[in-house]
Amino acid sequence: MIISMQISMMLLSFLPFTISLITENSIKMCYLCLQGMVGIIHDLNDSKATILAKIDKKCSTLSGMDVELYRLCVTTLSKIYLKITAKMEKQFDPNSFCRKIHICPKFL
Repeated sequence: MIISMQISMMLLSFLPFTISLITENSIKMCYLCLQGMVGIIHDLNDSKATILAKIDKKCSTLSGMDVELYRLCVTTLSKIYLKITAKMEKQFDPNSFCRKIHICPKFL
């Protein structure tokens, strides 16, 4: 009984160290998740410019010399594409995403 209590006391003495280690690692993982998500959003924005340029080129090819058709094509496809990316970016909010997958704490 005394030995069991001594072992329990010894294990309890390591508890603050263990909790601080878990907390420190959790903070690091949260930071990595946030940085990764910011990188993805940055890549989406880079891709957005590339896609819009491709829309412009494709509409130019499809419309030939018809300026009105070209304008309508670019306007329509760009609006559709930007709506889709806006919805994607909204879901890629780093804070809420990292909380949803339980890497960051809820109070973040």
